[in-house]
Amino acid sequence: MVDSMYKPVIIVGGGPAGLCTAIMLAKKGFSKIKVFDRLSEPPMPDDEKAWADMNAERSYNIGINGRGQRTLSALGVMSTIGLYSKSVIGRKDWAPESDINTPRETIYGSSKPYQTKCIQRDRLASCLLKHIRENYAERVSVTYNTECKGVEWIDLEKNSETAVVRFSRGEADTPPTNWQESTNFLIGADGPKSVIRLQMENDKCFHKRYSDTNVRVYRTIPLYFPDNEPEKWRRDLNYAVLTKSDINLDALPTIEGPFVGVVLHRPWDARVTGLRTAQEARQFFDAFFPMFSPCILEKDLQAFVNKNSSKLPTFSYAGPVLHKGQTTCLLGDSIHTVKPYFGMGVNSAFEDVLYLEQALDKAHNDTRLAVKLFSAQRAPDARALVEMSRALDGGFFSFIFPLIVDSITHKLFPRIFYPGVITCLQNQNWTFSHIQKRKRLDRLLQIVLGAVSGTAAILGGKTLLTTLFRKILKYKFLM
Repeated sequence: MVDSMYKPVIIVGGGPAGLCTAIMLAKKGFSKIKVFDRLSEPPMPDDEKAWADMNAERSYNIGINGRGQRTLSALGVMSTIGLYSKSVIGRKDWAPESDINTPRETIYGSSKPYQTKCIQRDRLASCLLKHIRENYAERVSVTYNTECKGVEWIDLEKNSETAVVRFSRGEADTPPTNWQESTNFLIGADGPKSVIRLQMENDKCFHKRYSDTNVRVYRTIPLYFPDNEPEKWRRDLNYAVLTKSDINLDALPTIEGPFVGVVLHRPWDARVTGLRTAQEARQFFDAFFPMFSPCILEKDLQAFVNKNSSKLPTFSYAGPVLHKGQTTCLLGDSIHTVKPYFGMGVNSAFEDVLYLEQALDKAHNDTRLAVKLFSAQRAPDARALVEMSRALDGGFFSFIFPLIVDSITHKLFPRIFYPGVITCLQNQNWTFSHIQKRKRLDRLLQIVLGAVSGTAAILGGKTLLTTLFRKILKYKFLM
């Protein structure tokens, strides 16, 4: 083992990405791993009372797809997560103005080599915390309610390079405790507003932030499907309703039984923000989501009214490098932030951990070399993921129309054209930068195909008219 494996490792950010990184390092033999998070500790995953509150903010569900499952399985965590997550094998959705009794049901079958696992975001983090305490308690410490205030690099690019991280910890109504810790291996997994990334930003590492051109916010509400209609309300599907009113609803299952409905709306939409009573909320669901209204309890309607709408993340990425000197690297939401529509947020973060592990393997666990290898490999993927995801957040010509064209060309020429971007993103065997390059090639080939087809149609039409005209002249001559 190299010396760096015996030195303290600091991970700023105790969410799923940070805790997963800690597990990976502990599994590889690193022995002094410290994780710090500014939020409070989540309830343990088996705390039935805590997770029974479906109106808590931590009840927002996420889906772990093949990319995330590959990392979690390799780290031996998937079995624990499986105990507290619900498998999804398909979806049921209502198109705008479709009859409430005729939704479209899609079962993925063999089109996906895995079953998506749905779990509350904080519960996922608590599963990882549980795994740490049961398997790596002597190697990993996790400290909550601790905020990173900044970092300074000493002897940058020298063998003695050190990152000095400043922390502050304090409870309500008590003076904070401030201190600093030094490390030769610092990992910034502290989310979209990363303090570590902010300190790193310069001409080598910049943060590209996109303005939100499709602003939406959300409120959650529990859905209790009736037990006497198991085929109509399957527990192994997710549900979605698209309306022409610009208010949509998605619903994912929990292991306890209830689904968590997410109502997406514009921040200024008074049809949601103007609700004041449970009766008004009932009328709202009757009008916009009549298929789900009978599944909502009266007490949850008032909770829905009382909630403040939560914001979705905006698109951003870091690059063209993700490391600083020989000590520091970034991963997770600190290098790529996307909206959660297609489940790429936490899953791409887990995949970052897998790439960091591969970099450490190539560097024989020399962290000074590994941070540079990881940066070179993952920075192009971070940018590609955000750019492709942002295109999916557009209108008809940037989202719907390309998907239609991709569907047609892939069906006609499956060996030449890739499937749509959404399907490609779900394929854990393709990197994001590879997908982006192939889709750009697809667009070029589709343009060529369209031009050739159009020319053939024009020439074919001209030939048809010439032949018809000659027959007419011949007919007249014979007469």
